[in-house]
This record gives sequence, C-alpha cells and structure tokens, in this order.
Amino acid sequence: MTAAWVAQRYGIAADDVERVLERLTARGLLRRGAFIESAPAPQYVHIAVLEDVQRRQVHARRVPRPVSTTEQFSAFLLRRHHLHPAHRLVGPPGVLAAVELLQGDDFAVRVWEQDLLAPRVEGYEREWLDRLGLSGSIVWTTFDHRAAGSARPADDTRDEDRKRSGRVGVGLRENIGWLSEPAEPASTLDARTKNVLLHLQLRGASFVQDLARVTGLDPAATQAALWDLFWAGLVTPDTFSAVVADVMPQRGAASRRNGRRPRRGMARGVLSHLPVLGRWSALGEDERLSPEQRDEAHAHLLLARYGVVARELAAGDWSRLRHVLLRMEYGGEVVRGYFVEGLSGEQYALADALTDLGASPRRAEPHVIVNMVDPANVWGRIFALSRPDGTRVAVARTPQAWLIFRAGRPIVLAEGHGRELSTLAGYELVDLPGVVRALSSIMERPPLLRPVRRLEVVMWNGRPVAETEAFDVFLTAGFAADGPRLWWDGHPGPRPAR
Repeated sequence: MTAAWVAQRYGIAADDVERVLERLTARGLLRRGAFIESAPAPQYVHIAVLEDVQRRQVHARRVPRPVSTTEQFSAFLLRRHHLHPAHRLVGPPGVLAAVELLQGDDFAVRVWEQDLLAPRVEGYEREWLDRLGLSGSIVWTTFDHRAAGSARPADDTRDEDRKRSGRVGVGLRENIGWLSEPAEPASTLDARTKNVLLHLQLRGASFVQDLARVTGLDPAATQAALWDLFWAGLVTPDTFSAVVADVMPQRGAASRRNGRRPRRGMARGVLSHLPVLGRWSALGEDERLSPEQRDEAHAHLLLARYGVVARELAAGDWSRLRHVLLRMEYGGEVVRGYFVEGLSGEQYALADALTDLGASPRRAEPHVIVNMVDPANVWGRIFALSRPDGTRVAVARTPQAWLIFRAGRPIVLAEGHGRELSTLAGYELVDLPGVVRALSSIMERPPLLRPVRRLEVVMWNGRPVAETEAFDVFLTAGFAADGPRLWWDGHPGPRPAR
C-alpha cells in the first residue's frame, strides 16, 4: 500500500498517514520500498506479509533440477572462464573481463600472462593489460603481503629468492578496499622507505625520477624502497610491466651488471637501467566495508567465478558466507538446491549459470590444456584425479603441471612442463592426436607468452616415450626425436628420421 491510498481510503490527511507509516517502519513493523511495479513508490508492506511472500517465492524457485556430473561442471567452468576455444575473449575489454574473474588471488608473475591471460584472450598483448592499469581500471598488489614480508631482508640472496618466487594479485580498483586486508604497519620499514611512502602519500602518483629528486635518494635506492612498499601492500605501480621488471629483470640489465659498457649515445648511470613503466601510487585507506558488506561482496565474486557455490568452493568461513547466500536467496538473486554431484551439502547458484550448466556438449569437443593452478581447474583440489585403473593421482598444484581436458574430463596430466605425461581415467586412444595438438598449442603463442622455450616429452605413463604408442603420433605432429626424448620449439622444419 501507499500513503496516498491509505489517506484516500480512510479520509486521513496524507501527511499524518506518512508520519505514522514512517514510525512503524522505524519500529520494524513495516518495510518501505517498491514491491509492485504498477503502483507508485514508496510502498509499505507489513513485515510478516513480506516474509510470507518471500518464502512462497523461494519455494517456487526450488523446482527439481537435474544434477550435473563433475565433468559437466568442469566443462561449464572452462566455458565460463573463456578457456574453451569457442568462448575466448578479444582485446583490452576481454582482458578486463578475464581479470574480473581472477581478481583477489595471488599468482606467480610468470603465470599471469603465460598460463592465465594468454589462454583466455585471443592474440593477448601485454600492452592491453598495461593500458588497464594506466587508465586506473585495475590495481596490482599482493593480497598475501604478510607472507611476502614488509621489509627488505638483510640478506640480498633471500631478497632475490623472494622476488623470483614473488606472487602478485590484481583487482578492479573499486574492489581493492574489500579484497585486501589492511597492510602491515609501516613501523617495520626503515627511515628512507618511510620517507618514500610519505612523499607518495603527499604528492600522489609519481615517477621514480621525481621521487628520487624530492627524497634525496638515488634512483636505484628509490626503486628498491618502492618494491619494499609494494611487497608490503602499501604502494602499487601503474603497469604490470613494472612488476615484471622487478621479478624478471631484462637481459640488458644483467649485461650491465656483468660490466659491459653501454653503446655510444646511450644514457649513462642508473637512469639508463630504469624503463619508463608508469608512475607509482600509495594505496589509500579506502572506506572499509562492514564485515557483512565484505561477506556479501565475497559471495558475489565466488558466484561470478564459479556460477555455483558450495562449501568446497568457499574460501574462508562457510557459515558466514552461507548466511549471506541465504539472504541473497530470499532477495531472488540466487537459487538454492543440489546442482553438482561431488559438492557437499546445500549449493547456491545463479539462474543463468544453471542454464549454461545443463547445456548439451558439442558433438566434437576440442581438447583444452589448463594450468593446475588456474582457478577454473577444480581437479586435484576439489575433485580427485584417478588413473585408468582407478587409483588416485596425487599431484602438487604448481605452475609446472597442466591438465588436458576433453568435454570437462581431465584425460592427461602433464608434469614438469610436459616432460612427464600420464593418462587419466577417461582417456582413450582416439584422444591421442587431440592431446598432442593441445600440448603443441602452447608453442603457437609468441615467445614471451610461452612457459618454456621448447617442449620436451620424456616419459609416457612411466615409460620412455620412444617405447610407447604415443611416439609416432608426436612425430607426425612435428616433434623431433632426440634419442629417447621428443621436442618441439614451435618452428616448422623437415620431419626428423627416427
């Protein structure tokens, strides 16, 4: 009902009716909002009536649905994350769409481009990713910055080890405030690092050269201080190229450290080492969300990433997340039920996700290679991997391991960047050419986006590959034999003799 309707029905002044309705709303007896599209707003409804209507709506949405298999759910995730060849993304908007599903988690720097973005975005270029940072759409940081450490170790060797194994994350700028925990206090930083942070906070986004001038530090010391602050979760660079420059230095820098003289006409000194990689900014203390708001934002992220959320897919306190999902169910945002076998207890899903989840597979599904650490891969983390004889396969979730899928079913495990291949339950001999094509597709990328300079296959199901039925298929696909090994560098050439 509306205040105008009550006033007209009972002959009471509209202002008096509205004051009474607002008092009842403040006491929690009524709810104010827009409940009927054809009626003018604001509208008022008794809380008991609203709850009864919501219960009826919830029960009406809980219609029996077919339960999807683990393979169907896995195939759905490959499509949802754009790893399926028919669902790949294009251009800078595609990179942003991919990042939106990957935000909030830290991965090794090399993994971001080579194993996460390149498989999702057709013709991926780093410039597209850097452009998103320069425009302010995304922010690079470390979500696990406490583990990374908030100060530079005294031992340079330990510092280099930290950078080589550095894991970084990204988030949409509007989400950084709730994705990341508050950074460690700056009290553990040394004086010069604190000075750099203070100038960033006062001056705003700045280039390294400008910070070096105002702090009185040389550019190398300024750069070092900025990286201490980055790993502590206190500052961020504009571009991913800046992150790569620290964790994976260019060969040119290595040659200079080896004492080679620069060519005539090149800039001298430290400034010649520093590529123009954008500015640095302090990560401000954005207005923090309440715990309830953070839980709701986290639920929306998980639903966007997986479509279906259950206890196994929830990172953190499931009981708190479950209460949020229950509220979302009453609000009509999600559906509750049992949708995927292998996931325990009650499950919550987006309605559009359920439609795609039940889609029939194509007659000839392509073979797709996915890194073990990819969030779209639920095998070896939630669902167990098994060999053709039914025994379980224990494999570490490292970037050096890949899974090759057909229609959502993992059929081959590739460890050591493809050196050791093992067939899994569901593998058939007719899959072998598709497996080889999926493995070879890694070498079709530009060199900087390849995780290895060349693929080497040594073992197949625990035996030398040269002694197996896979050997001739690899040779036919263009691999070269080198003794008991096979290799492929992505370049065409004459077929080698056995």
